[in-house]
Amino acid sequence: MSISCLYLLIEGRDTDPELELHRANYLEATVQQHRETLANMTKENSDPACFVSVLLTMDAFANLRFRQLEPYEPPLHWLQMSRGLGGVFQQAIELLKDEPGAKMRSLVDTARSYVGSNVVFCKSNREGLEHLLEFREGEIQDESDVTAYENVWFLPDT
Repeated sequence: MSISCLYLLIEGRDTDPELELHRANYLEATVQQHRETLANMTKENSDPACFVSVLLTMDAFANLRFRQLEPYEPPLHWLQMSRGLGGVFQQAIELLKDEPGAKMRSLVDTARSYVGSNVVFCKSNREGLEHLLEFREGEIQDESDVTAYENVWFLPDT
C-alpha cells in the first residue's frame, strides 16, 4: 500500500497530506512487521522476507527523488538498505539451500553474474563516467584513496 500511495503522490504532482499520512503509516507498519520477520527468519518465511526487502529497497530508491540536492549529501539510507538486502539474501540462501523450488532462487541465480568482483570492478563499467573520478586538489592522499573512489559504490559485507 505504501508504494501505491507513493505512486499516487508522484502522479498527482502535488502534495496530499492525507495520502502522505497513509503512506507513512503503511510504511511504518510494513517495516515493523518486516523487522520481526527478519529477526526470526525460517525456511517458511525466507521467500517473503526477500521479496519484501526488495520492495522496501525499491521504495527507498523511489523516495530519492524527493530529497534535497543542495547541499549534497550521499544517499546513505538507500545505500545501507541496499547493502542490508545482500545480508537478507545470504541468510535466505543458507536456509533454502536444499529447497530448489524457492522463489527467491530465481533472483539470486540471475544476480550472481552481476555481483562477482570481476564483473563489478571491470574497467568497462566506468566508460563514460571517467569524469566522476577526476580528483580535486588535495582530495587524494595516496593510492588507497583512488581505490576507495573507484570502488565506493560496491560495499561488500565484511
